[in-house]
This record gives sequence, C-alpha cells and structure tokens, in this order.
Amino acid sequence: MLDAINLNDGESCPGADTCREKKGPGNLWKYPETPEEEICKGCKLYQTKPERMPEHLARHAETATTLAELQRSGASFSYPHALQAAEWASLSGLTRGRERAETMRQERDRKDPKKRRQSNGRS
Repeated sequence: MLDAINLNDGESCPGADTCREKKGPGNLWKYPETPEEEICKGCKLYQTKPERMPEHLARHAETATTLAELQRSGASFSYPHALQAAEWASLSGLTRGRERAETMRQERDRKDPKKRRQSNGRS
C-alpha cells in the first residue's frame, strides 16, 4: 500500500466513509444506488483504499501502528521477550516501510521543488 501511496505523490484514499460525505473528496455520495466498488475502481487512489487491505494484513498493520505509537510515547520493548515474533515483524515492517516512503518523498521533492513547498505546508 505504501508503494501505491508513493506512486500517487503521497496521496492516499481517505476511505469510503469519508467519500460518502457530501463535502468529502470522492464521488460516492453522488451515486447512492451504484455499488461502491464500481465507483472506487475509477479513482486514481483506488490502490491505496484502506478497505482493499486483506484482513490478515490489516491486523498486523494495526498492531504495528499501535506499537509505533507506544514507542513515540516513550515505551520500549526489550528484545526478544517483550513482544511475540509476529509483533516484532509487524513493527519492523512498518519501520522499513516508513523509511522507504520517506526516501521516496525526498526523491520526489528533489525532482519537483514546487511540490516540496506544497507538501511541507501539509505536515
């Protein structure tokens, strides 16, 4: 999913619930009788849609995000006994993915300084 976000200049799907709102960024609210998937497939951000993530991966992503938030709050995890193997793998994968995303963002910014100014305003 991070690759898809990076290929869309850092943009990602806000999720179907947001696109159903009349002031939301998407078109779901315009076509209440059309199946969601049919509308979403035409969106350039479709590959980044949160609902597309398989459930088994979503659980790991949620675990990794929670652990990363705990770390940012000052928690530390003593390796290897503090977490289960799947938790370590999830956290490690998230860290590598974020590092790769940051590298790709920096490359985009070097190629297009105008977008760098725009993205710095969003942070």
